Amino acid sequence: MFTWFALRDEPQPSPFQAGLYFENWKPKPALTAFRFPFVALRKTKSVYVWGRTPGSQVATAVVERRSGGAWKPVASVKTNSAGVFSKTLTLSLPSSASMRARITDASSIAFPLKLPRDTFVNPFGS
Repeated sequence: MFTWFALRDEPQPSPFQAGLYFENWKPKPALTAFRFPFVALRKTKSVYVWGRTPGSQVATAVVERRSGGAWKPVASVKTNSAGVFSKTLTLSLPSSASMRARITDASSIAFPLKLPRDTFVNPFGS
């Protein structure tokens, strides 16, 4: 996949609002996803997690799940020398669950375990 984001949104009324910051330099949620990417893929009795720490720092990531409005740790995963971690966790979670990764001074955004509906997009127009 290739994406091209402007650093900051264009001034209004431009339709090109694809920056990682709003026009006033306030960060958008997408900036966190680029800074600390994390995914959690639910299987029948397990969840595969993958992430990369901000700045590719070596750390131990704490994988958490949201439970009753609070985040609860479910596993600790050490990164490699590039700050990347992955692990299959033996967990049986409902599809409504959300997970995230956390290190000492940063958290990823929450990743829902519910798969999105597959949508066909015609690459050649309508």
